[in-house]
Amino acid sequence: MAKKSNVPIEKPTANDIKCWNSAGSTQVATERLKEMFVEMGQKTRIENGQKPAERAVFRKQHGIAYGNFVINKDIPQEYKIGIFAGDTYECALRFSSDTSPTATDLHSTIGVGLKLFGVDGPKLFGEGTNADFIFQNIDRFFARNAQQMAAFTTAGVIDQDYDSYIDKHQTLGDILNAMKKEEGSCLSAGYWAILPFKLGETQIVKYRLVPDDTYKGAPFDDTNYLKLDLEKRLRNGDATFKFEVQLRTNDNMPIDDAQAVWSTQESPYVCIAKLHIPQQDITAIGQADFGSNLSFNIWRTLAAHEPLGSIAETRKEVYAASAATRHQANGQQLQEPKQRCPFFHGNTDEDSDCIVRAGIYPPIGVMRVGNSEDEYFI
Repeated sequence: MAKKSNVPIEKPTANDIKCWNSAGSTQVATERLKEMFVEMGQKTRIENGQKPAERAVFRKQHGIAYGNFVINKDIPQEYKIGIFAGDTYECALRFSSDTSPTATDLHSTIGVGLKLFGVDGPKLFGEGTNADFIFQNIDRFFARNAQQMAAFTTAGVIDQDYDSYIDKHQTLGDILNAMKKEEGSCLSAGYWAILPFKLGETQIVKYRLVPDDTYKGAPFDDTNYLKLDLEKRLRNGDATFKFEVQLRTNDNMPIDDAQAVWSTQESPYVCIAKLHIPQQDITAIGQADFGSNLSFNIWRTLAAHEPLGSIAETRKEVYAASAATRHQANGQQLQEPKQRCPFFHGNTDEDSDCIVRAGIYPPIGVMRVGNSEDEYFI
């Protein structure tokens, strides 16, 4: 007999039921969240002079890295579906925190937007050959479903009283506190996609990223220490994450309860791909701007990987509305790039003799390159 999850199940209160009933369907909850996050939050900041216009959430960008998403050669046949039936995809990663760009990194929730290039086939959202994944550095979400998310956000944004709502919802409050994690580096944190996704017609899975780097590091006295650490680590070497999936094997693994953590005893995670981030200078001209312009949506994927649950349905519309608002305010076309920077090649062990930067001191003069006997450059 399968063991039940040890995650506490918080019963909805009478006020919850009243609020959820008044909110009605997931679509109504979605419209309320769109209004509060985009109309009242994002657009108000833009109208007050925010330049450039920022995202509705995860506004603090730590850095953009380019990499390669490589499917393992020996994965079981049942995982070779959709994206995972491929071989290698170029990708871009956006590391960020769900806080103000001027706030400290310490105890902020870190997110990763992962965009794969060259994924052929029609998408559930948008056009083109890209596919998106979104992760954060905790294995559960603070709201159970879209209705509770709408009720919680209403309590804070409309009623200006988050505390009273949190006091009545211990599980939600506990998860919010757990989200204030102390991470030493974006590259040593673990990340979860939280929500379940289809894997073909009959299977359902969750995703996570597990870092190979075991050196956690430690926060240091700088508001932007995660950005500085990310720049330093990738300037000095590469990084790798395992991309793992967890199969839903029984009814104890709920589909529309994002607070619940699926038991790894009942269904262990399985590594099916590696995410390689080669050594690089993420401060290179244009790299941060490239990432700032990216938009991520978990519905930008193949039908074989359809997101499930009411929070997933809500994210589709709210994230799309936020991206459209930001790009319009910044005078940018809402258009997916067809590739990462075409001039990026990384700096791998195989290319260790490649010149990645050259300087002439004083700025005007003559320099000898390598061991050339007769070639000079001005």
